[in-house]
Amino acid sequence: MVYYESLCEDSRDFFTTQLTAAYELFEEYLDVRLIPYGKATTKVVDTPEYYAFRCQHGPLECYGNKLHACALNIFPSEKNAHVFNACLMDYDHSGRGSDDTAADKCGRALALNVKTIKQCASNNTGTFLHNYYGQRTRMTKFSYVPHILINGVRSNGTNLIGDICAILKTPPTECKIFKS
Repeated sequence: MVYYESLCEDSRDFFTTQLTAAYELFEEYLDVRLIPYGKATTKVVDTPEYYAFRCQHGPLECYGNKLHACALNIFPSEKNAHVFNACLMDYDHSGRGSDDTAADKCGRALALNVKTIKQCASNNTGTFLHNYYGQRTRMTKFSYVPHILINGVRSNGTNLIGDICAILKTPPTECKIFKS
């Protein structure tokens, strides 16, 4: 499980330097669960949205978290959602990433239709998904993101490939070069 927030520099670094490489190398061995919420807070309010969020890096991060959540909900394959969300986290985008511009750019690069993801992030579905991931996040007690659990064990994320290789019963040959 990877608990993260869309505009956090440490989360972005983890996606771009660790998670993407590990996922590409060991996809067949992994069941990665992305939890886009981070250190946000949720307040129940009496409005049509039902919830108000306060994200560590502001409203743009809340929207970015919703884009990530909607991708996880909409794409039919886990791989598409992971690749799309990793693309959103990339530093090559003109803005801060994890926004509509990044979504459009990633959609074009990956030949994915992102219209429904952006609509989801802008409506109640995105709000409810963000709340859902907030509930999952509050069940864990962590002080920083990304918070990474591999089979329930905390990983600091600095050598994710080595950490994965260490827990595989029959590590693939690629693991020989990534000893922890």
